[in-house]
Amino acid sequence: MDFTGKLIVERSAPDSGRSQVPEQSYICHCFVRNDKLAGICISDSEYPARVAQSLLSQKLRTDKTRSQAQFKQLEAELARYQDPKKADALSKVQGDVNDTKAIMTQTMENLLDRGEKLDDLVARSDALSAQSKAFYETAKRTRRCCNAL
Repeated sequence: MDFTGKLIVERSAPDSGRSQVPEQSYICHCFVRNDKLAGICISDSEYPARVAQSLLSQKLRTDKTRSQAQFKQLEAELARYQDPKKADALSKVQGDVNDTKAIMTQTMENLLDRGEKLDDLVARSDALSAQSKAFYETAKRTRRCCNAL
């Protein structure tokens, strides 16, 4: 990964913006400033690229007054970025939307199952009603016959 990171930085033009390069099962996110200070963030393919690039641009702001002091807090920030939902509000909202979508999908499936069960009950009720009517007619005819005797 060290070699890959260096190679990506060497091949990226200063202030070329953000880039992403897949490497085996990982993604190397790169940002190079005008003064050739670069940052690399290596993540798995499921980690949101937006969050990785956000970390890089936050740490590599062109504000040169911070210099080395801003990198002392890097470990704490990296820990926060382990969970994209904690680091990025948009990722949190997207996660909430996905959770809500899953719940709604399950609810709709349950409603459809209930609908099918209700249809079965209505069909059984109709069949019982028809049998009841046939029994009533038979009983009515039998009673007439018995009264006639």
